[in-house]
Amino acid sequence: MEATITFIGLGAMFVIMGVLIARSVRRDREIRAGFRAYAEAQGLTHDYRKVRGKGAEAAFADPQQGMTLIVQRRHAKQSGNSRSRSGGNAVVQFDDPRLPGGIVIYTREMQEGMAQAASTFAGLLDNKIGKRLVGRLLGDDIGAHLGEVDEQPVPPGLDLTILASVDPAPWFDAAAAERALAPFSEGEQPMVMITGNGLQLRLAREVTAPEALDRLIDTARRLKAEIRR
Repeated sequence: MEATITFIGLGAMFVIMGVLIARSVRRDREIRAGFRAYAEAQGLTHDYRKVRGKGAEAAFADPQQGMTLIVQRRHAKQSGNSRSRSGGNAVVQFDDPRLPGGIVIYTREMQEGMAQAASTFAGLLDNKIGKRLVGRLLGDDIGAHLGEVDEQPVPPGLDLTILASVDPAPWFDAAAAERALAPFSEGEQPMVMITGNGLQLRLAREVTAPEALDRLIDTARRLKAEIRR
């Protein structure tokens, strides 16, 4: 009797697992189809690929505008007996404007002392292993400039934190960066970054809905048009 109950319980567990996996596969197919349809509607090139250690990502590009959009999908992560979902971000990049040999990061205003703590922590990671780790997590642009960033003065009236290798005020308008951060929630952790590779608008979550993709790309386009002095 006990063996029968155990068998039935195991069978039910496998059925539930099968249903959850089928739902996940179907949802993934729907998102991929949505990405393809969005790319076709917007005249963008599109690729969907698996990235080792990071799950899947969707890549969009407009070569004429020098624009790329990378959506990193959230992915399952196994740690011992536990399983969780991690990752997920979206990054729009334009080839221009640039800050050759330097970096500037605009975020919403951090709590007092947090910006300096972030700068100090970056300095601690300013070594080969640290740069590789941060580059893998946040991008090679950030990893390459660890140890160079410091808190910079913020123009009066702006609720920003500016971390940069040099005061960016002579070249870039901080107010434009603040306007670009405004449409996004605290949970999305929006960030504007300018390096020698160009301008980025980053969100710390995946973006899949067409209206959300529109909002991200349109905001980045306005930012590109407004941020250079």
